[in-house]
Amino acid sequence: MPLRFGLFALALLFCPVLRAQSADLPAPGPRGARFVKSVLLQGMAGETVYGAFEAGYGVELSLLRSLGSDWRAGIGAGFNRFGYEEYKRLAPLYAEVQWAPLNRKRHIPYLLAGTGYSWAWKNRDSFYREVQGGLRLHLATGLRWNLFKTSELRSEIGVLRQSAFSEQDLFWWGGGENFTRETLRMNRWVLRIGWSF
Repeated sequence: MPLRFGLFALALLFCPVLRAQSADLPAPGPRGARFVKSVLLQGMAGETVYGAFEAGYGVELSLLRSLGSDWRAGIGAGFNRFGYEEYKRLAPLYAEVQWAPLNRKRHIPYLLAGTGYSWAWKNRDSFYREVQGGLRLHLATGLRWNLFKTSELRSEIGVLRQSAFSEQDLFWWGGGENFTRETLRMNRWVLRIGWSF
């Protein structure tokens, strides 16, 4: 089911590209800008290690440098909530690269690859002994919608792989000190929509 949804969303994302006419349109958007700033909202969905459905959300900011007409590279940071547990509340810092092989005027499809590290933190009254973030890998395909001369709308669909670690106290009657350790590798479908300027 998630694979069918992903393929359907990917087809919807690229439908406007097939209709775009690049010959007689002006070249709007911040493609001529040396640095491109983006604000991105994202929704995430996937399965837990127990097979249950889990949804999340996040907001990220990125600063990319244009490297010619086809490439952009830069850094980003944000806040992501993969689930309800404390170790699924993460603050990422990442580097990403975008490649736009079909440089059209109005709609520009691109591929994205990013990697970095995410930090987790626990509440003061937490029953977790320790929570840690981990490495992050993000692969996506997207479209830049050049709507105005100085800004563009971005839409992306992709996969995000995130590692996290937790150590939790277990309380048993008459027992000694007990705790459990859990290392997670969360795989999520990610839909991101944002504004670049």
